[in-house]
Amino acid sequence: MLEYSKPQFVDEYNKMNNEFQDSLIYHVGENAGLFSELNNMLIAMCWCYINKVKFILYADDANFTGGLGWKELFVPFCEINHNKLNKYANYRRKSHFRYKRIQLPNLIFRRILLPNLLKKQTGAKYLTQDVFPIITSKKFLNSHIEWKLFGINGSVEKEFVKLRNLALCYNKNVFQEIKRNISSLTLPACYYSMQIRGGGQNTRIFNIV
Repeated sequence: MLEYSKPQFVDEYNKMNNEFQDSLIYHVGENAGLFSELNNMLIAMCWCYINKVKFILYADDANFTGGLGWKELFVPFCEINHNKLNKYANYRRKSHFRYKRIQLPNLIFRRILLPNLLKKQTGAKYLTQDVFPIITSKKFLNSHIEWKLFGINGSVEKEFVKLRNLALCYNKNVFQEIKRNISSLTLPACYYSMQIRGGGQNTRIFNIV
């Protein structure tokens, strides 16, 4: 039976997270697929923990919620920033951006001026583009992380998924809709299910239901 559950250890996580002086505003749902966006968000949370940096989320224009924000799908688990400048100044790639799937160069105002303005307005030390090359590198993914609160002890690449029970909890409306959809399928008590998905060689897939 699928049961609704709230984020695990959310109070303990925020108590620790809020004690860090430096902060990262991470832009989730910027331009990639759902699994890439959520996987890398969890990995960024690991980077913040290791480096004692406060993790702050920006998701107001998240592509997987139709631009309706984090709460449209999930229960908030940390501080959420709503500065609209994040849309233009907080992104994955420093060298370029995509407009209607067309790759365009990052000009100086978008690469330097707008990010610096956003940092000044919010007090954040880091934006997504400052850490994205690091968190997607093999060196970091293969590095060791121990985080007792979540039972994490091993390489980042293998252990980051344990944060899903904190960060990826559906809100009650979405959860109920999922239950209704499952019930409508009238599945047998025992069955096998397989997900087939194309992706890059570094694709990491996990079940978030």
